Amino acid sequence: MLDCCFEGCTREGVHAYVWNRSAVHADSFTECSGGVAVAAITDAEDDDARPSGWGDPAGFP
Repeated sequence: MLDCCFEGCTREGVHAYVWNRSAVHADSFTECSGGVAVAAITDAEDDDARPSGWGDPAGFP
């Protein structure tokens, strides 16, 4: 996410949930409920709370 503009988001503009080596830089958030949220999860299936269809964990909580 580089130089992105988020406006009127009802939640975070960026929610890093399944991520690895990602960058969020020089983004703007206008009238959003949140900016950037990062969730740390593990590869353990028992700990998996992701909504279906959100991809696989990166393995680096």
